[in-house]
Amino acid sequence: MGKRCKLDAQIIGKQYYKVDPMSRAGCLRRSWKTVSLSMILGLFFFGWLTIVIFQLTGKYLCDTIFVNMGDDFVAALGTFNGLYDMVSPGVYVPFQERRVQYLERRSTETVSSGRGMFGYCNDLSAWTFRWVFEDEEYDPCAWVAKSPETDTFNILETVGDPWLVRDATSREVVLDPLRLICFDCENEGEENSDECGGGGTCSNAVCECEQGWYGLRCEFTTPCSALAIDARTDDFASTRDWASDFETVELENGELVEAYHRPVYIHEYDNGEYDAVMFTGRRWALTASDFLPHGGKVSDDELGELGGGAFPAVGDEIGNFFKYVFHGYKGYFDDLSVAFLSDNMDATTYQDSSSPVGFLWYRAETAERTPDGENQAFGKQVDAEFLCRVCDGDANPCLYDGICNEGECQCSTDSFGKLCEVPPVKNGHCDTFFNTPQFKYDGGDCCENSCVSTPEYFCGAEEKGYVSRGYYSCHLPSEQWQHYSLDGDAGSYSGFAVDLAMRSLVVSELLQGKSV
Repeated sequence: MGKRCKLDAQIIGKQYYKVDPMSRAGCLRRSWKTVSLSMILGLFFFGWLTIVIFQLTGKYLCDTIFVNMGDDFVAALGTFNGLYDMVSPGVYVPFQERRVQYLERRSTETVSSGRGMFGYCNDLSAWTFRWVFEDEEYDPCAWVAKSPETDTFNILETVGDPWLVRDATSREVVLDPLRLICFDCENEGEENSDECGGGGTCSNAVCECEQGWYGLRCEFTTPCSALAIDARTDDFASTRDWASDFETVELENGELVEAYHRPVYIHEYDNGEYDAVMFTGRRWALTASDFLPHGGKVSDDELGELGGGAFPAVGDEIGNFFKYVFHGYKGYFDDLSVAFLSDNMDATTYQDSSSPVGFLWYRAETAERTPDGENQAFGKQVDAEFLCRVCDGDANPCLYDGICNEGECQCSTDSFGKLCEVPPVKNGHCDTFFNTPQFKYDGGDCCENSCVSTPEYFCGAEEKGYVSRGYYSCHLPSEQWQHYSLDGDAGSYSGFAVDLAMRSLVVSELLQGKSV
């Protein structure tokens, strides 16, 4: 057996074998497929890694967002509304999940020592908001407001579910409203761009509006230049007297002094102090210069010291203050206070406005402290409202047949007020213009039983009582008929309601062609 195997081995060892060329090509093809597959997988991996890096560094995200937060449970939140710019985490570091943050733009454009920040907390798997001061380290997990758990890289995708804040008892409640809107300029620097409603040029998320338009997106017409308290309401009453007229402040270059992208209205007194109406992020506020830091005025030299020369002075002390120093956050803390606050005005909603005209007002009172600071409570509503005292034939007309002459109303029909807004009813003089249901039939002035004489007019007489007028213009709803006359003043019934029989008599006389 061994000899046989040895012989077979010698025969095999002396043989020659020819390699099939087709087999070699097949091997090469298999090698090329392996290399190609490796290259494709490598490209896929590189593409995936690029997408991940772009996601983490914010390449696919909005550079600027507009934020509108409610202030019902944490009052200071409303003062952090406005534009926020993306802060990239920088160079991608493998195995470190760092995401973009959004920094309040106002804090970078003022000498404010604090800033609002949106960031992602990995421990909570949620996006959060909080404010910090310069000497504090920003920790997104120390939240004031937070989103539901999410792994999204895009903070805008979180607004579909409720964010939470803590109330005064540390109970978590829903933050309402919350709006996060992408505010990038799609056509940077393009004139008459769509972002600006065709009426301005969009740059760095803000529109430079053409004349006649106003707002971040030129969504408003030029705001009212002067306010007055509506004469149909009361004045603002407190331990001090408040002005009743306010005007915008315009710089030498024509730019309006603003707070939170809304005009500031002031009434300046002879001693240089002033009362001010300004926007604080979600509400308008009425305050005085002596309630403001720096007395509401910052000189060019003071601004240089406060800002280290980083901010160009505007040549106006009030302008310097509101442009580079004022932040509504200090309205609820620190050394700034307000006397009255308006009802809420949420941006990008039907409530949005370029002025405080028509809003309800409340006394501002300091309430209990919440876990996130001192809350600002609303006191009793006050019966005071503003109107725009600059008349306009179409947009802001004079009322009750008043005539607008160069921005001022010339009232007729004895009405009065900056816009002739107070009708002359219940003054003892029957005015047929107001003798309608809308004005409760001139407040009763045209009927004997309801007219009340005043120092200005005597009921039933023209002007000061020299000429008899009578009550020929008396009109009341049919179910309240209280006056009846067949021939002028003869046979009148007054002072009581007409019963069914009297109504029948009236109908009978009408059918006979007699006047009633």
